[in-house]
Amino acid sequence: MRRLAFVGIVCCLVGLAVPLVGREFRVDTCCEPASRVEVEVVGDERGTLPLFWPERGGRWDSGFLQGTVEARPGERYRLRIRNRTGGRIGLVVAVDGRNIISGVRSYLRPSESMYVLNPGQTGVFHGWRTGLSRENRFYFTSAADSYAGAWGDTSRLGTIEVAAFQERVRFRRLEPSPCPPCFDKAKGKVAPSVAQESRAGCVMPERDSRPGTGFGEEVFSRVQEIEFETESFPVERQVIRYEWPGSRRRYEPPPRYLPEDDRSGFTPPPPRR
Repeated sequence: MRRLAFVGIVCCLVGLAVPLVGREFRVDTCCEPASRVEVEVVGDERGTLPLFWPERGGRWDSGFLQGTVEARPGERYRLRIRNRTGGRIGLVVAVDGRNIISGVRSYLRPSESMYVLNPGQTGVFHGWRTGLSRENRFYFTSAADSYAGAWGDTSRLGTIEVAAFQERVRFRRLEPSPCPPCFDKAKGKVAPSVAQESRAGCVMPERDSRPGTGFGEEVFSRVQEIEFETESFPVERQVIRYEWPGSRRRYEPPPRYLPEDDRSGFTPPPPRR
């Protein structure tokens, strides 16, 4: 199925896109990196947020979970995602269960709006996309103030999910080849660090135990639409959780979900309370 995807043109481009349709090429399976995409949460105040492992247990403790980062109320953050493969890759990104391009409830499917990164390219996503040249910033906030909470959809608060889709090609020939030292599998994945103690001066939100992501100020971010045909299933999924300092996991039954009716293809503003 052919569809439209998005590619950032303001990000740092490391590799060049190569047309794959109708070409024969060699796939060196022994050199595939342990992780095809690298996902980082970067705070405006603290830089790249380290991953740690909280108390075990719960439905999100699966093979997709990469770890948990510490959220601070009001801090703006961005997602930095790097394509570590030799081909173009499509990314469906959901924050609190909402697609960050369209704003609708995400199921991480190939039919959803997605970003496309060229080989080796790093994309920096500052917030909810509201047009081809603008985003509204991500920031850590309470469940009541979050973008998902504004739609009555808080079942996946505190989660950042990424599904990576390879590009569908018409002709592919696999050839065995010697594996050069292109990737050190032993060093390809950084082990999560030990949970750090809460820093002094961090104010905990009142009457809310779960963090969410708000719909912040508008910033300039230019992208363009391209055609990108995905495979039917993601080649990789990653989940990163974020929690308040010192909090413990608690899961509540999801509230009634209120569907939206927005046909622009971009994130609509949160409804007025």
